[in-house]
Amino acid sequence: MSNAPQLFNNISPTQFAVLQQKASSAGIPISGNSGSAAKMGVEVAWNYSPDAQQLSIQCLKTPFFISAADVHQKIRDLVTVNGVRVTVEDGSWGLVRASSNKPELVVVVESPVSEQRMRDLFEAMDSVLRTHPEVGEYNQKI
Repeated sequence: MSNAPQLFNNISPTQFAVLQQKASSAGIPISGNSGSAAKMGVEVAWNYSPDAQQLSIQCLKTPFFISAADVHQKIRDLVTVNGVRVTVEDGSWGLVRASSNKPELVVVVESPVSEQRMRDLFEAMDSVLRTHPEVGEYNQKI
C-alpha cells in the first residue's frame, strides 16, 4: 500500500547527511539524492534537492499491519526491533510483536493526546490485522 509523499522543507545538506547516516545504521541504505530502499517489508522512496533544501519521502510499501493513511498522521518513527513500533506525529504509537510466552501476537497502543485517540489507533490497527486470517488471535482488545 502506497501513501502520498511527505514533503519536508529547509533540510540542509548537513541535515540530510545525518538522515542518511541514521538510516544506514538502521539498515536502510539511503545513498544519493534520490532512490528507494526497503527493510522488513517497508519500502521508501526519497528525492532530495540540496538547492531547494527540500526532501520528499514516500512510503511505497508497508507491512500489512498499518499505514500512515490508516492513522491519518505522518509517521514520525518506525522501530523494527522486537516487533514493529510505529510512532505518529502526535506522539501516539502502536506496537505489534510476538508474545514471549504464548503463540500469539501482542498489540499495544498508547496516546498522550487522549483515550479516544488511543482507541482510534487501535481500531485502525485492528481493522488491518483482521483482514489477514494468518495473523490469528492477539491478546489486546479495547
